[in-house]
Amino acid sequence: MSDIDDRLDRLESLVERQREAIEKRRERRVELEAETEPRRGENGRLRERSAELESRLDRIEAQHGVDGADQQGVADD
Repeated sequence: MSDIDDRLDRLESLVERQREAIEKRRERRVELEAETEPRRGENGRLRERSAELESRLDRIEAQHGVDGADQQGVADD
């Protein structure tokens, strides 16, 4: 085999390994997307719930006359 043929064989082998690695990465990306999607949905629900609770807390604090200075003291504790 000539030097050129040897180099071509090595390059073809390298290309094949890269193709296999790319395919494995694609498969893993699909797996991760499948795992991530439910978490995104839950994250959205948790953000909505957090906003609802913050609003509720604001209303309660307003009813009880809690002002910004009192809130700062609570946050520092």
